[in-house]
Amino acid sequence: MMKKNISILLLVMLVAVPAMAVEIDITITLNAASLQDFYEEGWTHELGNGFPIDERITSSDTTTNLVACPAQETSAQNFLVTMTNLSSIAWINVAYVADPETGITNDDKFFVNSEKAFYIDYVGQNQPLVSESMVVDTIFEPGETWQFIIQDYTNSSGLAASVFSSWNSADSLGLVGSQSSGVSSSGSIIADVIPEPGTIALLGLGCLLIRKRRRA
Repeated sequence: MMKKNISILLLVMLVAVPAMAVEIDITITLNAASLQDFYEEGWTHELGNGFPIDERITSSDTTTNLVACPAQETSAQNFLVTMTNLSSIAWINVAYVADPETGITNDDKFFVNSEKAFYIDYVGQNQPLVSESMVVDTIFEPGETWQFIIQDYTNSSGLAASVFSSWNSADSLGLVGSQSSGVSSSGSIIADVIPEPGTIALLGLGCLLIRKRRRA
């Protein structure tokens, strides 16, 4: 009976979760100085320009004198990136990952697929997030626009700081931390999905059913 309850619960949960584009598998490496660990190795999502609609954003950039991490700043140019969530999904744990040909100095001492990365947030010594157009809660909501700093940005291919277009239509996978190789991209935006309220409620119900079964 317990197995039947769990099977039914999982089926209902799958129906409740919104249809998503293809997920990507990432590898996280933490430097000894890193104090942040929001991600675990495994599946997440990449957001970008020209991506499927459920992972699509628009982005642009301009030079700025704003500094995200004073302790790591050098003499290169900083850029202020503006990006808007065009999907119907709210995202959390939003992070920027540099491509191999991109240089930055405001990384968070962790690496995604061996490339420098940082969380787009207000936490710690590195605080790249400048503004959120909706609620200030580091949730990238549908229709919301964020502005964040990429510090001391350089790109050996001459690409702009806001070119997040590493969608590989051949196999429908994002290319986080990969050389652009014909695809115009200087970096990647990755994020996790916030479960819908109904899904969270179902998770709670599942735990309750399991506890009751064990007590019985």
